[in-house]
Amino acid sequence: MTDLTKIKWAHAVNTEFQLNEALNDDNIDIIEADIILGRINNSGSLQPVMGHPPMQSSDITLNDFLLKIFEFNRNSVISKGVKLDFKSIEVFESSVNILDQLWEKVSSIQNVT
Repeated sequence: MTDLTKIKWAHAVNTEFQLNEALNDDNIDIIEADIILGRINNSGSLQPVMGHPPMQSSDITLNDFLLKIFEFNRNSVISKGVKLDFKSIEVFESSVNILDQLWEKVSSIQNVT
């Protein structure tokens, strides 16, 4: 796309349902989502999950969110961009290892193909 004013965003894609909708919408170019430290379905330990304060729980982790987009882009003729909005420095610091591991996975697959 050469005209960046025509980019279509899906904002606050913070649930698995919203992510599936954005991935299946051919008009969406970039998926924007928020990350908080929270729990999956109000149980388990604190971890980076998709959500916007004051939420404290989600149905999808940051890792699963990114893997789902990665798999979609890998298997689709179109691809979606991602913008992540970390809601605190603590959630960003807790996400660095997840981002590093996913980066390694993406890089190793791209180097093979």
